[in-house]
Amino acid sequence: RQSGTPPRGVDRVLAERARVINNRRIEEGLRRPAERAEPQLAVVQIKEDYVRIQVVNSDLARAASQGGALDLKLVAKSAAEIRKRAERLKHNLALPEPEQSAERPAAEAGDEEARLRASVSTLGRLIAGFVRNPIFREVGVFDARSAATARRDLEEIIGLSGRLKKESERLNKAVQKSH
Repeated sequence: RQSGTPPRGVDRVLAERARVINNRRIEEGLRRPAERAEPQLAVVQIKEDYVRIQVVNSDLARAASQGGALDLKLVAKSAAEIRKRAERLKHNLALPEPEQSAERPAAEAGDEEARLRASVSTLGRLIAGFVRNPIFREVGVFDARSAATARRDLEEIIGLSGRLKKESERLNKAVQKSH
């Protein structure tokens, strides 16, 4: 979305989803008492991270689609923020383990900048799939398969954004040395 705000119903769904997940976490004893976060804080963080990950991804995709050299500092900074927010979403949502992990896509052929652009595109598709997951659309219904898919998407987002950050920082250092 251009404005960076979620659709109207998403606020309500995210708040309800966070409440259901927090209740489930407490009931199942998945968190020790000392680690329990305030439920309202978790709801605020989930909403903030859900929106912000989309905004940062949109800015990153726009920068990568423009002609000319990539802004490697922007790529590193954006990838770092996406990773941080994805990790916090993974923690706050308390999603179940996925049944099996998907294989990582093979590295794209081509020069380093082309591979970096391809990784940005892959990251964008992962984020789009995550935010369209049914767990964010259906209040009061918990689908274990959708929740496991969301967890797998978050893990892939965390991994790819980490690699993207490292690679863009490495390329930026190489560019700085050559100038």
